[in-house]
Amino acid sequence: MAVIGVIAQGMMGAAVGRRLHESGAEVRTLLTGRSQASAERAKKAGMAAAANERELLSGADFFLSILPPGEAEALAQHLAPALKALDRKPVYVDCNAVSPQTAIRIGEIVAPTGADFVDGGIIGGPPRPGYSPTIYASGPTAGETAVLRDWGIDWRVIDGPIGAASALKMSYAGITKGTTAIASAMLLGAAPGSPRWRRSPTFSKRTRRRATSMPQSPVSTPISPRRNQKRNPALITPSAPSTACWARSNPLAPLAGSGSGRGGSTFSPPRAGPGVRGRAPGRNGPIPCRRGRPRR
Repeated sequence: MAVIGVIAQGMMGAAVGRRLHESGAEVRTLLTGRSQASAERAKKAGMAAAANERELLSGADFFLSILPPGEAEALAQHLAPALKALDRKPVYVDCNAVSPQTAIRIGEIVAPTGADFVDGGIIGGPPRPGYSPTIYASGPTAGETAVLRDWGIDWRVIDGPIGAASALKMSYAGITKGTTAIASAMLLGAAPGSPRWRRSPTFSKRTRRRATSMPQSPVSTPISPRRNQKRNPALITPSAPSTACWARSNPLAPLAGSGSGRGGSTFSPPRAGPGVRGRAPGRNGPIPCRRGRPRR
């Protein structure tokens, strides 16, 4: 019967311990400094509580580190003295979501103890009936952990040095979470007029106004002057204000110049002509404006 030590007793650690226990392995854990909730999860998972670090690791075939990534190095440093004191040492497997560089540092902590170190990466959720996450293992001695697949875990050994399994985990997380983020951004951008989007405090009023308003093209189909006057009798014959409207709405306005040969462009705003009142900007005249001020 395999003897496997597991720290800690979180959702993933307890679920992995339960699966190993249900498959016939002896699973040990350390509850020193842990909460009552952790102790209850360990008990329900069939994990036996060890009195100290030496009892946890003595006679064990494997030790699985499954805890928050920020605590992975500290745990290795904490267990290093107990590992060094043992004649028969377990294979230390770090299954945390750490970077490849962190996995290498943890391996350097474990190496002086004489224990074999294996880099592991868990892809998936906690084990449940009919489901097991996939745990990838890499490193020079990763082949020794292949027997863990006989204990109810989808365990896969991959070719590569220490850090390869962690890199695979990071790549998978980047693809899945990155794709989700991009898809969410596309959905939000596709429906800018949704009520929730309008209420978002992250967008200013000016941003919402620009995003939800239809930009006016500087070139459009001429509108009938008579029809346009009925809609807005304040429209006047284009003059200086209407030229200002053209300059504000036309992206080519900065190129306009006098054409006098002093370096200016020969491109100029359209001139007013007979019968252009009320027409849209473009070939037939400048943009119509309200009397006395440019249209915003």
